[in-house]
Formats: sequence, C-alpha cells, structure tokens
Amino acid sequence: MAGLLWRLNGSGNRARWGRGRIIITGVAGWDLNDVPAALSGAVTELVKLRWYEKERGDPLLRSYENPDVERLTYMDADKMPMEGGLPTAVYDQLAPYRSAVFA
Repeated sequence: MAGLLWRLNGSGNRARWGRGRIIITGVAGWDLNDVPAALSGAVTELVKLRWYEKERGDPLLRSYENPDVERLTYMDADKMPMEGGLPTAVYDQLAPYRSAVFA
C-alpha cells in the first residue's frame, strides 16, 4: 500500500520536515478477535492450498505410481477454477466483504 505521510504542526497544518532522525510508530491490521469467520476461513484455505503446493516438490507432477506402494496425482493448477486471481472456493467465501466499484 502506498500513501503520503505529512508532518503537522501544533495547529494541525502541514509543516516542513526537519533534518535528523525521524521515528514513526503505528498500528495496523485486524484485531484477530474480531475477524469474521468467513475471512479467517478463506485465508486458512488459501494458505493450505499454497502449503500443499509447496510441499509436493515438483509443481509439474501430474501422476506418479510405485506399484503396490503409492500412486500420486495432482490437480493441474492451470485448470483450477479461479476468480479474481483466487481459487473460486476462496473467492466465494469473500463475497460478502467485497465492495463494488464503478468508474
């Protein structure tokens, strides 16, 4: 996120920055006790998908079989249903928190 930071004087008007060290402190983010369940669920699902994708080693692996031991087949990430850059299941969980913007 980008933005502007203004220094204000005692009257609340913009003031010039002086030379020397400037320390800025602030608080941002969510109070985790107040995060809606749908948001935490969507984040958990997205992290889980990325974690499993990372763990499998070769993202191009489509099928692997070791007879009488194991058989692995992974979903083709290119064919996973996506919406707005997110897996559809995650995108749908976030629907109530989206704001429509018209230009």
